[in-house]
Amino acid sequence: ATYTFIFEGVRGPEDVVDGISLSEIVFYSDAGVKLPLSNAANPNGINQPTEGATNLIDDNLNTKWFDASFALNNRSTVVLTFSTPQPVAVYDFFTAAQQKRDPTAWRFGLVLEDDSFLLLSEASDVEPPTGEGSRSASYGNFSVRNPPPPPPLLPPSPPAVPP
Repeated sequence: ATYTFIFEGVRGPEDVVDGISLSEIVFYSDAGVKLPLSNAANPNGINQPTEGATNLIDDNLNTKWFDASFALNNRSTVVLTFSTPQPVAVYDFFTAAQQKRDPTAWRFGLVLEDDSFLLLSEASDVEPPTGEGSRSASYGNFSVRNPPPPPPLLPPSPPAVPP
């Protein structure tokens, strides 16, 4: 299963924004169990070799993902993959070093087999952690609207009986 975050806002202010950054993204099941991710990518991102998207899933709050392309187009995409399909109930972000790069608006969804995007969560005007101890801090959990279950299978219609 592949999930995507489309980030569209940072703390700013706009005249000093040089990119977007987080130290971790964590997913949890509806039972509160942390879900292991197999890969993270930042398509079209501008990253230093030591600040790529895989840092978002390395369980290390001392590393970070930083995408300088956000300063150019006010948008950054992160694609996260599970090796086996996992239903995500909750996600959380952890801040990186610079407050001005903290995400404040995003869309989160599931990439379907036909490459369409199923929106599962959306946030805007989020207040990231601030003040003393706010670096490497949790944003708090965000709930996911799980995709609706598939329609029930109907039994086949009986064959028509000729009159």
